[in-house]
Amino acid sequence: MVWLQKGDGFLPNISEGELKRLYRLEKNAKSKLRLLTAIQRREGKTLDYIASSLQKPKTTIHDWLQRLESKGINYLYDIKQPGKPARLTKTQEKELENVLGQSPEKQGIPHTTWTTKLVQLLFLKCLM
Repeated sequence: MVWLQKGDGFLPNISEGELKRLYRLEKNAKSKLRLLTAIQRREGKTLDYIASSLQKPKTTIHDWLQRLESKGINYLYDIKQPGKPARLTKTQEKELENVLGQSPEKQGIPHTTWTTKLVQLLFLKCLM
């Protein structure tokens, strides 16, 4: 772990009052928690104390603080992850949605409700 400043050495370009103001205005719960972490570090609290008080792993607290210190206060928010590519085309998704909008019986399947197994079979059918 990289050593992080605390007290006035942490985020020296932003006052503790500004951090508290941002905290009051923030609506996003995760971002608010990250701001609280920054406020506590600015108050000189240790990583162990912050992790214990917020019931988060010390490594998570360190990662949040390091990201704020290295990239700035605008990095309070989660970084969007692209995720796994879709396996169905938009047309196939629409077709599957239309099929699932009706009962299996109307699709010629001898079941009254959709189950995950039935949806898996339909999904595989859409891929072919």
